[in-house]
Amino acid sequence: MLSRLISLLIVGYFALASPSLAQTDPDWTRAFPPFRIIGNIYWVGSYDLATYLITTPQGHILINTGVGDTAKQIKANVEQLGFTLADTKILTATHGHFDHVAGLSELKRMTGARVIVSEQDQELLESGGRLDFRFGDTPGARFDPVKVDGTFRTATPSRLAAPSLPRITIRVTPKARPASR
Repeated sequence: MLSRLISLLIVGYFALASPSLAQTDPDWTRAFPPFRIIGNIYWVGSYDLATYLITTPQGHILINTGVGDTAKQIKANVEQLGFTLADTKILTATHGHFDHVAGLSELKRMTGARVIVSEQDQELLESGGRLDFRFGDTPGARFDPVKVDGTFRTATPSRLAAPSLPRITIRVTPKARPASR
């Protein structure tokens, strides 16, 4: 009896952890009102996917873009806060999994912003997710490839390449990287 219960738990775990199931989470595209987090940092994402807007007089920075369907939602949230999406100068992401970057291509078209990501994620983004170590074989985790305009180095503090923007230091951590699994 115990071995049967353990078997059911293991099967259930792998079913829930399956990449094909993860991408269908309705909370990833469920609307959520934007709000100020602190200072000039705002939440403009969906109910369950974080997208952050950092506003500056020289231009804005958008971190993470959710899945492809959330680009219009992000635009609406930015405008609801009284900002203009076209003032975004940099698009970046915490890491290259589809649930953080699938909207990059659309938001780049909407804003004309530069896409600047970690060196490790450049090929993944330009491949449209095919090179993702975890989700690359999952067709539903693919996204429109996006041309990366600049990168920051892994394991060293970097300054986003935008002289007109205030200094922002990026620290790349190993989370969501093949070596961390």
